[in-house]
Amino acid sequence: MRAVVASAAVLFLAIASGGVRMHARQSAHATLMGTVYDPIGAPAEGVLVYIESGPFGSGVSDETHTDQAGQYRFEKLPPGVYTITTPMASAPSIEVSLDAGQLVRHDIRMQIEEVIATFSVCVDCGPVVSRYTPPDSLVKEFASDRDAAAKQSVRGAEPEVGWEYYQPDVRITDAIRERSLTGTVVLEARVETDGAVKRVTVVSSPHPELGAAAVAALENERWTAATVRGMPVVVPLRLTIEFLRGAKPE
Repeated sequence: MRAVVASAAVLFLAIASGGVRMHARQSAHATLMGTVYDPIGAPAEGVLVYIESGPFGSGVSDETHTDQAGQYRFEKLPPGVYTITTPMASAPSIEVSLDAGQLVRHDIRMQIEEVIATFSVCVDCGPVVSRYTPPDSLVKEFASDRDAAAKQSVRGAEPEVGWEYYQPDVRITDAIRERSLTGTVVLEARVETDGAVKRVTVVSSPHPELGAAAVAALENERWTAATVRGMPVVVPLRLTIEFLRGAKPE
């Protein structure tokens, strides 16, 4: 068996609703500022913040890092609509409209999002199936992503072996194989601060045997916990396992 889809929606950035608009001294330019907070609620230092205007960044663009107080600031901006982005996984872009002479504040609050992954398992491929080996290009890509994440104040959870090698070790029982049971099982769990997967529950399953096999696989796994400023934190996990007939490794 091997993974056919794996996506980790690790974290996102949420803008405090509405922002705050204040009129500065009358000027042809505007100022955009705010504070970036980590998921624990503390100001996040050293976060890279980008802004750009115009289609595909064809207008004004600039970047800055948050200071020790977690604050970012852009000054002397021409009036217009700007997009705020950060180099965080799954971070949505935020649009802010600036008028001449305005001081606009938008605080950014980081939140750790549910880890989501989908995999397929063959129910009739026999007891021995070659383990998937990712190509070198994929291994290098994930290694680069981890190096970049190591420099961030917030890191998401991932399987201890790494996403590029990970596949749930689901045991296909004789009952599943003989009855050729197929269908999609959805599980919810938590990745604890020690990397253990706990509170595994079946959200949906077409057959009790499939749900039990999926739960047993997940309960035996070890993960690398998510961290905020180096402190491990608990994150939710949602895993979908598709039990298929005749699905062989590529």
